[in-house]
Amino acid sequence: FDCGGLCTPRCTNLVNPPESCPALANTGMNFGNAVYNDHHFHYGYFVYAAAVVAKHDPSWERRWRQRILAMVRDYGNPSSADQSFPVARHKDWFLGLSWAEGIRPAARDWSQASISEAIN
Repeated sequence: FDCGGLCTPRCTNLVNPPESCPALANTGMNFGNAVYNDHHFHYGYFVYAAAVVAKHDPSWERRWRQRILAMVRDYGNPSSADQSFPVARHKDWFLGLSWAEGIRPAARDWSQASISEAIN
């Protein structure tokens, strides 16, 4: 279903109570984004796209920089001093891989679909 960008948002921080937001009621919605599922590669695609746009439009990058960096810090934060995000949330330094399932138990091993997803 495509609403052509005219859909009314169902969740806002200003109007709706949290209980009315479908993503909070169903953690499987949006591919499990609410339970950190696949953040390292879904957000990696967004960050890559933002880098491409930023290269051609530096004023756009300056406007969105803090939001882009928040996505980076969500999955690949390098600083233990950061109060908002853990260091490298998805990286398992002992096994040398990224966990794709977030905080829910994985049905199959660590559920990393491909190396290229983790690299993004």
